[in-house]
Amino acid sequence: MHDDFRPGQVREVTAVSNPVIKEIRALALKKNREESGRFLAEGLKLVTDALNGGWQVHVMVFARNMASSPAIQAAAARARAQGALILEASEKVLSTISRRDNPQMVIGVFGQRWLKPHAVRPQPGDLWIALDRVRDPGNLGTIIRTADCAGAKGIILVGETTDPWSIEAVRATMGSLFHMPVARMGVEAFLQWRKGWPGMVVGTHLEGAVDYRSVDYSGKPVLLLMGNEQQGLPPTLAESCDRLCLIPMAGQADSLNLAVATGIMMFEIRRGAMLLLCVCAFQFSFAPLDAGEWRFDVRFSETVRKAPFSGRVYLFFGPAQAGASGEPRTGPNWFRPQPFVARDVVDWKPGETLTFSTQEPKGLLTFP
Repeated sequence: MHDDFRPGQVREVTAVSNPVIKEIRALALKKNREESGRFLAEGLKLVTDALNGGWQVHVMVFARNMASSPAIQAAAARARAQGALILEASEKVLSTISRRDNPQMVIGVFGQRWLKPHAVRPQPGDLWIALDRVRDPGNLGTIIRTADCAGAKGIILVGETTDPWSIEAVRATMGSLFHMPVARMGVEAFLQWRKGWPGMVVGTHLEGAVDYRSVDYSGKPVLLLMGNEQQGLPPTLAESCDRLCLIPMAGQADSLNLAVATGIMMFEIRRGAMLLLCVCAFQFSFAPLDAGEWRFDVRFSETVRKAPFSGRVYLFFGPAQAGASGEPRTGPNWFRPQPFVARDVVDWKPGETLTFSTQEPKGLLTFP
C-alpha cells in the first residue's frame, strides 16, 4: 500500500485520485489480484464474515455518513486491531471502487486463500465439487454459495476458470466464499490427482446413461465433476467419471444453467445427510421450569426410522390459533411453523431422549 498510509491508521479520503484508492480500484483486474494476492469484499455482511473467519484484512473503507454506525465501528475496530488501514470515504469514492451507482457502505481488501490439492482429505460422506473451465463469475459465486448450503467440503477449479476473487464472484457467494475452501489445478494435474480419489466420481452429461436420482451416493466420498457452460464435460474428463448422470427435462429447453444443474446434483447427493425427521416419528412430553422456561423431552420411534439420526433437530410451534381451540388440523393455518430452538445431534438413536429448554410455547407443537 502507498507509503503515505501506514497500517493501523484511520484516514479520511474524498478524492478518487488518491493513490490508495487507485490501488484498490486496480483490484478490479485479475492481473492485479494475482500479483497482489488480494481481493475486494463489498458490504458489512461479507466483511464481517471474513473477519469472523480469520481472513487477513489489509484495508477497510466505509462511508463517511455511516461512521456512527455501531456495527461499522465494531468491524473497523477489529480490522484496525489486525493492522489494517481504515479509510473513511465519500459515497463517490465508494462508487468508483465498486463500479456501482449504489455502492455498499463498507468495502474490505482481503488476502486470498487457496487450498493446496494435497490438503483435500475426503472422508466417507463428504462431497467435493470440481468445476471445469467455468466462465461466468455469477455462476461460480452461486455454486460456492449453494455448496455451502448443501454442506459440501470444498470447490476444485479445473483448467482456465473465471476468478473466484473477482468482485462479481465474491458478491454472488453472499459470504460463503469465507467458509468454502477453494483449490485449483490444471486438467492434467487434476486427472493425475483424481486417480487417488477414494470414493465415487460423478459427472453430468447429456449422453449420461443413469438418472441422477437412481445412484446410491451414500457411504463414500463423492466428487461431483461439472463441465463448463457452453461445452459441458470434455471427453477426457467424462472418461474419468465412475458415473455419468442425466438430469431429465420435460420442457422445450435443451439444457440447464450450470449453477442450477450443480445445485440439483449437490442436494441429491447430500439428501441422505439432510433428512428432516417427521412429526409422526416423535413422542414428547413437556413441563414448566423456572422463569417461564419449558423443558421438552423428545424421542423418536423405530416405526419410521430405525437408524440413528445425525444433524440439526428443530423444535417448531405453529400459530396459536392452530389446535389451541380444538379445531381440526386442516386449512391454511394448520402448518405454518416457526422454529424457536434447535440442537445439533450425533447418532440420536430411536428411544433415546433429547431435551430442549425454551421460553413458554404458544400454539401447536410440531417437528419437521
